Amino acid sequence: RVHQVDLIRDGSEDIEMDYDDPQAEPDREENDVNCIECYDAEATLICEQCGDQLCQPCFDRLHSRGNRKLHTSSPYNGHIWEEFYDEASGESRYFNSETRQFTVYCPVELMFGPERKEHLTRIAERRQ
Repeated sequence: RVHQVDLIRDGSEDIEMDYDDPQAEPDREENDVNCIECYDAEATLICEQCGDQLCQPCFDRLHSRGNRKLHTSSPYNGHIWEEFYDEASGESRYFNSETRQFTVYCPVELMFGPERKEHLTRIAERRQ
């Protein structure tokens, strides 16, 4: 939602009026995330090894040579998962903003590097 805020002087105090601006359009959806490399484009991919959220051109450029050429990507749909640390249990809890549910298992979307690679390898082995 886009809001417009006006200050109205009323005698000795300022009153802040906050209301929806029907003329304004939001630039992005709530869950959209900018590419961590160019900061301009929407991140549409996540590198399965780095965990970086990138647009296609930046992924292609950064992963065109060296060891990164072996990296793989998957579609990235924004931040639907949030991690919360539960002090009482000493464990992390993960909240999915789409389903509105918590889990104690780290979702693959929040994994990166060796943890993500190990998880994806286990899944691939089970499928064989």
